[in-house]
Amino acid sequence: MNGRVIIEPVTRVEGHGKVVIEVKEGLVKNVFLHIVEPPRFFEKFLHGKPAEEAPRITERICGVCPVAHHLASVKAVESAWDCPKIPEPALLLRRLLLLGQFINSHALHLTILALPDYVSLGERNLFTLAKAHPEVVESALTLRKFGVEITEAVGGRGVHPLTAIPGGMSAPMSPETRDGLIQQSAAALESSKKLADLFFDLMEKSWVLEFQPHETCYLATHKNGFHELYDGGLRVIGPDGKTRYEFDASTYLDYVAETSMAHSYVKYPYLKDLGYLEGLYRVGPLARLNVGELTGQVSKAMLNRYRSMFGNPAHNSFAYNLARSMELVDAVEAADRILRDEKIIDLDVRCEVEARAGVGVGVVEAPRGTLIHHYECDGRGLIEKANLIVATCQNVPSMERDVKAMVESNSDLLRSGDVRQLAWKIETLIRAYDPCISCATHLVEVKVS
Repeated sequence: MNGRVIIEPVTRVEGHGKVVIEVKEGLVKNVFLHIVEPPRFFEKFLHGKPAEEAPRITERICGVCPVAHHLASVKAVESAWDCPKIPEPALLLRRLLLLGQFINSHALHLTILALPDYVSLGERNLFTLAKAHPEVVESALTLRKFGVEITEAVGGRGVHPLTAIPGGMSAPMSPETRDGLIQQSAAALESSKKLADLFFDLMEKSWVLEFQPHETCYLATHKNGFHELYDGGLRVIGPDGKTRYEFDASTYLDYVAETSMAHSYVKYPYLKDLGYLEGLYRVGPLARLNVGELTGQVSKAMLNRYRSMFGNPAHNSFAYNLARSMELVDAVEAADRILRDEKIIDLDVRCEVEARAGVGVGVVEAPRGTLIHHYECDGRGLIEKANLIVATCQNVPSMERDVKAMVESNSDLLRSGDVRQLAWKIETLIRAYDPCISCATHLVEVKVS
């Protein structure tokens, strides 16, 4: 067999991508994951803009994870302007805002995009799932409502929030709003537990446990070795689970480099000292659970069962979904803890800041992984240079290697011409990463000599 097998589009992911498999004399020669969504020039858009506008500009990169961009951006501005420590109520509000994003995003991915691959259905889609298991969809809607209402209450609207500003937050939370959210948290926790339990039961019996992945390094934020989404240091662990580096966000360029590929619009990050290809690393739920321990009473009780299935560190890319379901439980528990903290309704949510020249880096964990915003400002507070490294960029190189491993381990399907079954397995693998392709495409610099 000679020729090319093309899977286009890759379905049930955010954005547009395709897979090209090149076959020569019956053997897999090359596998490419093409990110075909065009560059969107947000880094260029920021040039000359007042830095305080960046949190409201960069969140337009994505309608799925705008909160993460909003918060990474405001942290980068505060770092560049050497902003004093923001008031603790503002910090709690930002943490809660990010948790609302996680709850909404994880619940929708797990139910709408991932679950149809694991439940026996005539057709793998949400509508068939809703007919066969209406209680699962009901749980997802309960969680989405909780996540969106947190985002609206703290961020000012359900998508593309407005309230994180240099120095803190533009508005406090009222006691009435806080009480209304607390009333929803118990139902949200019960729904998240049901969803996680369902994923455990399905994956323990699934073919995905047999997948032999490439072992990589992992990058995530942590605080004293515990799971951390908003703040903390960056930690890289090796394939053996041992810590390779601990570093502050401001020094990320000492550890992370990027290269480009002719077949894709995304940048390919790697660990600088290991070089490309050895230095590939992954981010997101799989990495976060490899790097830090969960903190919720319910979520951390699930870790032993998870690690008995996938090991520690977990390398199987299909473990992303199970890790995501546990993070969902953890996020609901964390949101409830913050809502019950009386400081969340304190009126002290902002400190004075002044625009100044400087370089700043802001890092948060987005639902899909570590998100880095890096700005350079002039003395008027205008942005002179911007660099963004988003989660999906960091996972695409490993995703591509995993797809090749999947094709090679299923060469019988290729030889028999059962491309449909092979395509489903490849798409299921890619969906496990939950790629956000719209976030991942950036400026391509073309030099003509």
